[in-house]
Amino acid sequence: MLVEVVLVLVLLVFLYRTFSKPKGLPPGVWGLPLVGALPGHSTSLPAYFRKLKNKFGDVFTVRLGSRVVVVVSDYQLMKAAFRNPALQGRPDLLTFKIFSLFDNLGIAFSNGKVWQNGRRFALQHLKEFGMGKSKLEGTIEREVSVLLDHLSNTEGKPNELGRNLNVAILNVIWSLVADKRYDINDEEIIYFANLIKVNFSEIQGPIVLLDHMPWLIPILPQVIKDKWMDVDKVIRDTNTLFVFLKKVIEDHRKTLDPSHPRDYIDAYMIEAEAQKDNPDSTFRLDYKDLLASLRNLFVAGSETITDTLRWVFLFMALYPDVQKKVQDEIDSVVPRDSLPALEHKDILPYLQATICEVQRRASLAPMGLFHMATEDTTLAGYYIPKAAMGRMRVRIIEDTTLACHNNPHVSLNERERESE
Repeated sequence: MLVEVVLVLVLLVFLYRTFSKPKGLPPGVWGLPLVGALPGHSTSLPAYFRKLKNKFGDVFTVRLGSRVVVVVSDYQLMKAAFRNPALQGRPDLLTFKIFSLFDNLGIAFSNGKVWQNGRRFALQHLKEFGMGKSKLEGTIEREVSVLLDHLSNTEGKPNELGRNLNVAILNVIWSLVADKRYDINDEEIIYFANLIKVNFSEIQGPIVLLDHMPWLIPILPQVIKDKWMDVDKVIRDTNTLFVFLKKVIEDHRKTLDPSHPRDYIDAYMIEAEAQKDNPDSTFRLDYKDLLASLRNLFVAGSETITDTLRWVFLFMALYPDVQKKVQDEIDSVVPRDSLPALEHKDILPYLQATICEVQRRASLAPMGLFHMATEDTTLAGYYIPKAAMGRMRVRIIEDTTLACHNNPHVSLNERERESE
């Protein structure tokens, strides 16, 4: 009898310590054991977070499933969090694992030295090949010209900005990572663009429940995970994308000239070979890390820019007076026989303000990717336990986009603010 009592007490203590809210966490909602305080099916996560932010302030806790999530929606606190090495990890979400080949790979979902070295290397070499510099202007202008020629064929007719826009954006990224471009009607790049789009949308479906309730993964029947949550489809489409990129890597391997790197892929291969005898190197000769990094660059770089431009076109159609002011400013600054360039940036304040306002109104990415505390730490005086996930939430609608904070052209009238 005594043994049974002791076992029950141990079980109760275990359950209490497992499911009770740790002391010192920011205020918020805790919910029920195992399922936490997930929003209802009709409420989006950004809307749910906004409601909690209005109630608890700029830093709050919410348990999503069995995951402890600390949400930060204050710019200065975000900066403080990003400066804290203990808050720079990535959680072991199922979707993150799928995109990282179930290993610590890539530059978006990896941790530790793999992330540090990979990110530093990517930034350094992408800049060398033109990212953020005027030398990339020629590539961008070429794709813009091709896109405009393509659109001119449908002038005066309804036209969906679909694959043509995606291909133009992807070609800019291809030029940096693989020194390659495709024709706007090339079936291979259209297939690749569709793979990215589908893969990007799939991870926003029911599979996110497994991210927040990982305890379901070993107990849920595979048929439910595949038929309802599309786990098999996400894995299959991700692998198809990897197969596509493997072919590009293999073509580079066959034509590599170590003395004349053409792009990011070449630079990685050269570095991996140079570091092959270094036991601390994170560069891999099997190129799996390169493969995961390429997927990160294409998905993050293409979908965000493409969707932002679609929002620009939509708002220009909805606000023709703004469209006219933008066009008049461009016409007054840029010669008719040339395209706007970086040299015109500072003398196109209304255009800059309009772009910023579109980004603010569209709220394309109201929340950043999940981060994870790699050890117990603190933020704003609150306790952040190891393995807690963090989400940086940009204030949308209420506040002006930070990049345009001092731009006098950025504003909405009060009636528009209230209607949002």
